[in-house]
Amino acid sequence: MLRETFDRYQMSDQDQVSMIQEPGSALRLDKLAATVSTYWSHFDPAFLFMIGGPSMTTSTGRVGVFLLPLAVLLPLGVFTMLRRPDPFGFHTVILLAVVTAPLAATLKGQPFSVQRILFMLPFAALIAAFGVDWLWQGRSRAGRAAAIALVAGVPLHFAVFYRDFFTHYKLRSAFYYDPAAFADVAAYLIADEEAPLIYLSHEIDDVGAKWRYYTTRDGRQDQMARTRYVMNDGLDIGPSDPGSLLAVHMKAAELAALEKSGLWKIEKVISDVDNRPTVAILRKQR
Repeated sequence: MLRETFDRYQMSDQDQVSMIQEPGSALRLDKLAATVSTYWSHFDPAFLFMIGGPSMTTSTGRVGVFLLPLAVLLPLGVFTMLRRPDPFGFHTVILLAVVTAPLAATLKGQPFSVQRILFMLPFAALIAAFGVDWLWQGRSRAGRAAAIALVAGVPLHFAVFYRDFFTHYKLRSAFYYDPAAFADVAAYLIADEEAPLIYLSHEIDDVGAKWRYYTTRDGRQDQMARTRYVMNDGLDIGPSDPGSLLAVHMKAAELAALEKSGLWKIEKVISDVDNRPTVAILRKQR
């Protein structure tokens, strides 16, 4: 299973071994330090309780892996579990589940990878429950008031996350999910019945899969026969087949070169959901 997983990530077993020690050599402190740093990054308080990592596709950047009240409840829960008797080892299993959750991301060399540590979430919830229990069982008014406030803070903070997720987050993250706004690109190309050929730049993310999806969805598989995928933003396309369309990323120098050749003219500029120009569609001149 490990070998197959490493293969899917284009990694070899040797890559994993070399992160800590190279066979027949002394311990590599630099690689050990990098490994420890990657592992520890997943317990960074800012990562866990404030931003949730740098990737806009796995975090909103405004809420951590856990809601903010757990910044208090988790330490209290760990404290409680370590103090209470554990004859069946349940506390040990829960704590081990949390501390081992980042191992996969550590082997991959990916710090702050919230998507790789989701295994810890139910166990962290159990630990937080121990924290609530400790506050409540203390029987002091202050402790019970704190327990009520922290538990009430969970849905309140989630409401903040929820509102942001369905409003501004979709604008902040749109570029990272679909830099080309390809649904609009495909709609424009499919609507054109006159272009003899449709050229798509290989630099558009997953362009082949996306184009096949939209043409199939709209019942226009016939467009695939007229499709050509090009490198170098189409600068190498010859003068034949006038009226053809070319979709390329918005790059000032490349677009200027295409227009300067006299073969192409910009016909449409596609913008993403946040109104950032992303793809230019050009028509080959006669």
